[in-house]
Amino acid sequence: MGSTLGMEIVAEGLETAEQVQAVREDGCTLCQGYHFSCAVPEHLALKLLKDETDNFSPTQLAG
Repeated sequence: MGSTLGMEIVAEGLETAEQVQAVREDGCTLCQGYHFSCAVPEHLALKLLKDETDNFSPTQLAG
């Protein structure tokens, strides 16, 4: 239903690669959980996002 409405679909609490694969096959577009990272304090999350943005290159999208 979410994709029909043009909405992002978030799967939470994913702990294994198999769970990630299953929810992506079911149409989830965003995922979170221990498979990706344990919970972090806000200041660390902001640092991680900044580091990721600083290291991003538009050529990574060309695949």
